[in-house]
Amino acid sequence: MRLEIKNFAKIKEADITLDGITVIAGENNTGKSTVGKILNSYFKAFKRYPEKIKSQRELRISNFIINYVYLNEHEPNSDNLIEELTQKIFLYLSDKSEENYKSIIDVCRNAFSYNSELFDIEEVKKLISDVERVYEISDTSILNNIVSSKFSNSFRGQINNINHSSDAKLKIFIKNSVSEIVFTDNACVHIDSPIRIVNSSFFIDNPNTLNNLALNYRRRNPKDFVYRLFGDDLLDSSSNEEQQDFISQIIAKDKLNEIYRLLENTGIGSVEKQENGRYLYRSESLKSPLEIANLSMGLKAFVLLKSLLQENVIKEKDVLIFDEPEIHLHPEWQVIYAQLLVLLQVTFNLTILITSHSPYFIDAINLYAAKYSDLKRCRFYLSEMENNEVTFNDVTNEIDKIYEKLADPFDTLDTLRYELQEEGKLC
Repeated sequence: MRLEIKNFAKIKEADITLDGITVIAGENNTGKSTVGKILNSYFKAFKRYPEKIKSQRELRISNFIINYVYLNEHEPNSDNLIEELTQKIFLYLSDKSEENYKSIIDVCRNAFSYNSELFDIEEVKKLISDVERVYEISDTSILNNIVSSKFSNSFRGQINNINHSSDAKLKIFIKNSVSEIVFTDNACVHIDSPIRIVNSSFFIDNPNTLNNLALNYRRRNPKDFVYRLFGDDLLDSSSNEEQQDFISQIIAKDKLNEIYRLLENTGIGSVEKQENGRYLYRSESLKSPLEIANLSMGLKAFVLLKSLLQENVIKEKDVLIFDEPEIHLHPEWQVIYAQLLVLLQVTFNLTILITSHSPYFIDAINLYAAKYSDLKRCRFYLSEMENNEVTFNDVTNEIDKIYEKLADPFDTLDTLRYELQEEGKLC
């Protein structure tokens, strides 16, 4: 997979290959997180997009029908009327014959037979007209709005590059397919050859996401682990999220033995669901369970990853985006976490995008990628700011450039140490 980005948020231009594990290193405020947000937003917007378009259309039509029934104060058998009216209207939309048109009017007239004065044929005609208007809206217009919404949520409405008036353009290459999106004034205005995504994308930038298991246990869908962690954004309305995939659970369990052994050796416990739907953290080193909110940030990072595995959330060929995952981890745990991510990629054939500015973590990714020969695909990019423009350089074959860039603070401290020693202020 490959991303071409132009005039998007902070990025003037970028060409990023995402194959196996891709690491983007660099200083703060150099657009590293922007790439991850773009990738995640694309997958969210285009995952089973034809079903999303159909669902949006049907939802609006259903609302028109419900409003018609209740605004006309029809109480007796309202649910039956809504169901029958829905069937007749969708039949008419598939075949706009005079007979089907008349059948809608007849259903409404019969519904108000108990009081014929309530029946207004003009209201019925307006309902049919409103529904037809929704049905005539193009799939393209609906998809443009879906894409605008997903990207706007990720970028707080600031999609276009603030330093340029040109359109923002995003091109994504997946296998033999190429899709292009154009944004003008922070809204999607053109989509060329949209790609129907079937895999999930997970953007993990904060271990405190784990707290949602405890906070959301009284909210709707209390049984839905993914909803409680990430909210509506990861639910797919076109599929039954509560249906368990037992076969993939069996396959995953066989593959994950090495990963679970590594987690056990590190002393990482698990979150367990209580009878009331709440989750608590348990570990062999603890006499009683802990509230999730009381875990350290570093421990939450590991427990969150373990929970996604135990609940069978991560599937083959999914996309995982980690935004500075090392930020709360001791250097020793950074190395272990890097090993886990490499093992995950090898196990599930994932696309993993990592942003980082830790030399320990980046070096660990590089070395474990070499250790596990199944991972033949690992790329490294260095993001830099030049003249207020972000650039990305592929340094896969020159990874020392990353270490040199990240070593600048150590050089500054060495210089300061020497000066203080010369002044006699430091022994």
